[in-house]
Amino acid sequence: MKTLQPLKKDIENIGYRYSLEFPFWGVLSERCSFSLTKHLVPTAGITKTGHIVFNVDFLKGLREQYGKTYPKKLLFLVAHEIAHFAFEHAERQGQRDAKIFNIAADFAINLLLHYQFNRNDDYFI
Repeated sequence: MKTLQPLKKDIENIGYRYSLEFPFWGVLSERCSFSLTKHLVPTAGITKTGHIVFNVDFLKGLREQYGKTYPKKLLFLVAHEIAHFAFEHAERQGQRDAKIFNIAADFAINLLLHYQFNRNDDYFI
């Protein structure tokens, strides 16, 4: 479990950063819970109730790949998952094809977040 401590700390720090730098996302993140898994999701996902699950190996890979910019990537990732919850995508999908709906939702969310996080060059994702 010691190997998970840095990842848990990273996720905890995201909430603090949102509160200071992106209050809108900070308020939304307070409505979510977080956990780590090895098997439930390949990257990250969120339930209808706002529980965000991160794949441990995926987060470790991000950490190794992006180094100093990893916190920015994690900010973006968490906001992306929170946006699915905030926009009630699980409820709004209805009878639509799940894969296509998710691709369209991801596209819309990423456009919004790209604009949000790029207002300051320090957050170029």
